[in-house]
Amino acid sequence: LEAYTLVEITDQGYSSPTTTIASGTAVRFLNTTNENHSATEWDRVWGSGTMGPGDHYTRYFNETGTWHYYSTYGDRNIFEGAVIVE
Repeated sequence: LEAYTLVEITDQGYSSPTTTIASGTAVRFLNTTNENHSATEWDRVWGSGTMGPGDHYTRYFNETGTWHYYSTYGDRNIFEGAVIVE
């Protein structure tokens, strides 16, 4: 089974706005809403593209640092988060 840290996209934003993981760990973004959303790195270094209801996107984080992301749909002040890779 694939191991990952789950971040759900809800109507209130990301379920875990700040997620801290070890290098080499995957994060799965799961859209639990009835709307389109995305998980897009601020500088668009990586992104999920459009995720419809029920869709998910999994990314492995191998580089240490802080990766800020947002949804290109909805209010960026609500749909914003960060992955901290140690």
